[in-house]
Amino acid sequence: MKRLSILFSLFMGLVMSQTVWAYKEADLQQLLTTNSCRGCDLSKVHLNLAMLWDTDLTEANLTDAHLIGADLRRGLLTKANLTRAVLSGVVLYEADLTGVNLTAADLTGAWLDRAKLLNANLAKVDLANDKEVSAIKGLVSLVGGKLTTYRSTSEEVAKLVARKLSQTEKHVHSEKALLPGGDVEAIREIESWFPKRHSISNRETSRLIDIYGSRTRLLSELIDREKSLGAPIGKKSGPLKAEVIQGFESEKAETLVDLLARRMMLTWTPSLGLDSAKEIAVVASQYLGWSRERVSDELKNYETFVNQFRAHLEKRPL
Repeated sequence: MKRLSILFSLFMGLVMSQTVWAYKEADLQQLLTTNSCRGCDLSKVHLNLAMLWDTDLTEANLTDAHLIGADLRRGLLTKANLTRAVLSGVVLYEADLTGVNLTAADLTGAWLDRAKLLNANLAKVDLANDKEVSAIKGLVSLVGGKLTTYRSTSEEVAKLVARKLSQTEKHVHSEKALLPGGDVEAIREIESWFPKRHSISNRETSRLIDIYGSRTRLLSELIDREKSLGAPIGKKSGPLKAEVIQGFESEKAETLVDLLARRMMLTWTPSLGLDSAKEIAVVASQYLGWSRERVSDELKNYETFVNQFRAHLEKRPL
């Protein structure tokens, strides 16, 4: 009897420990139905690939939550607890992360453009954990990395090369060098003249600047050269034809995957770029001379890429 009592106590202890750390079903339902759950307990919740635009999760407990590939753009997560949360591929564009606890969170591939991180706890978080710099005699290679660490990565590589060549490091000045498209004064000017010059809305101009920064003026030059390139692809609010040309001619994209995922950033939209991939390939055919066979191959390759991307994000259930 005593043995049964001990076993029962151990069982209840295990159940209670799991209950304490599991999310509350009522809180989850509130989030999914109202897009708001301030102060909720969502610890260990699985919301992979969830569309949570403009959601309010102020002071919510998201400890150990899985939000792989979730879209939390413009979300309000002030003082939320995301300790050890798996946030790989998450979209936090313009999200308010003021005072958030991100201790030991996995932010691999996360989109943090314009996110507010004032007073955020980033202990044990490696925002550059997808890059590797290695060197052997006569060769320095850089694998991976992201634009958010562009300066520190380039400076790290430059200093390594200088040491390998027994040269001084004083000429390494990437800390002060502008990022591609990072000319702030030029951006301000573009915001004022681009919409009128090309009959493009302020909202669309903002979208272009968000992606290309001061390089948006290169799009203007393309449109000046051929007015038809200022037309949207497929729908009124779609990407411009000029973006396709610039992606391949100026930004060195080599494939449709390169263009949509790493230049135009369409893979990170809700449709994963599938709603415009075919029309973009047609534009490449018209202006860049792609053959019918290449168009077909590029579309198949992009579909395969998207399926693999989905599979990666869906390894865990929602």
